[in-house]
Amino acid sequence: MHSTLDKRTARQHAAHVKRYLWQAGIQHVSEITPASIQDYTAYLVSQAGYAPATVRNQHSAIANLCNYLISRGFMTQNPCERVQLPRVPRPIVNYLTPDEVEQALALAEYLRIGLSVKVAIYTGLRRAELASLQWPNIHFENRILVVRGKQAKVRSLPIHDAIYPILAVIASTCGSKGWVFPNTHNDGPMTLNRWTSRLKPLQAVMPQISGWHIFRHTFASLLAQQGVSLVKIAEWLGHSSQELTRKYYVNLAPERYDADINRLTLREGENYGQ
Repeated sequence: MHSTLDKRTARQHAAHVKRYLWQAGIQHVSEITPASIQDYTAYLVSQAGYAPATVRNQHSAIANLCNYLISRGFMTQNPCERVQLPRVPRPIVNYLTPDEVEQALALAEYLRIGLSVKVAIYTGLRRAELASLQWPNIHFENRILVVRGKQAKVRSLPIHDAIYPILAVIASTCGSKGWVFPNTHNDGPMTLNRWTSRLKPLQAVMPQISGWHIFRHTFASLLAQQGVSLVKIAEWLGHSSQELTRKYYVNLAPERYDADINRLTLREGENYGQ
């Protein structure tokens, strides 16, 4: 892999490459072709539903692999150069309604995953961010949660009243050290695979819960519907740009309607109000 990548990015690229090789059924270097890469990127969009940035990251990872193979003499040309990334349609965000949130929280409590689901819904954290959350990241004195997100970017968001007292009680019990969601088998955090498996019983009852990410979409969607600024939502989500937030959630925000449209009149003093 590319030598200039930091360790975290290198691990991500290795995971992307492994998925491509497995999904495309690659058994030999000769099978890494523009066609197989093109088909794989199309699969990421049409079936896996990946965002444009994720598709580009996967393509970049495969390109790095091919550059490495060229340097070792196994290839003469990078096939990624002849791949045109598919256009990604405007995303349709799936999220839970308030009634579904209440149902999910009640079921999660029964299934003994209540805390993790509640924190996910009221913070909008990604699965990996939930897994890496430590007690020192939670500043109870000023009710701020500090998150290390993608590309190790740090952001902060206020702690919702629904989870503040629960976290405060647990923190006082465990001494405010270690992982918020620890691995039961060692001193590390709960693995991402374990996060996935723990959600399956809830998904069996509520199939609309596609994965942990739907709680993140629910967090942002319900805030947008309540009139919270998209600028503020983008900051809390840790989006790389406000445009990304607008693309997903602008249609849900009350601010999408601008009453100034009714300034267009045919006669002075005309009123179209019903």
